[in-house]
Amino acid sequence: MFQTNTALYIFTNNHVKVLYPEGENLFHFGFEVNNKFYVLEQGVGLKVLRNGKLSNIPGVDFFARDKIYGILSSDENHLLVFTRERGIFEIGQLGQVKPFKTEIDPLLIQSGLYAVIRLSNSNIVTGK
Repeated sequence: MFQTNTALYIFTNNHVKVLYPEGENLFHFGFEVNNKFYVLEQGVGLKVLRNGKLSNIPGVDFFARDKIYGILSSDENHLLVFTRERGIFEIGQLGQVKPFKTEIDPLLIQSGLYAVIRLSNSNIVTGK
């Protein structure tokens, strides 16, 4: 799989399938989490790749105007979504979104978040 701002290219058995954002929209970054691929479609929200098609995640148009710089699993049924300007949010299986509060929220929002990684000891590191 290869992603640009204007297309998602899926390579399978010497065949390339190309998926495009809606209308004039652009894709932001994509993330693989728990063997699923998520991509932010600007102006629309967070989408997941299912059966070769991009599907909207119910309720996650909440992120339509955000820049997402990281998605990690918090457990089997929840994702942590790291936005550049609004901090960290948790998404439940049915698309429920709630803020994920931390001690460093003001610093994350003030500094702008550009990178997220989970270390082998399960700690999460953010950076600019």
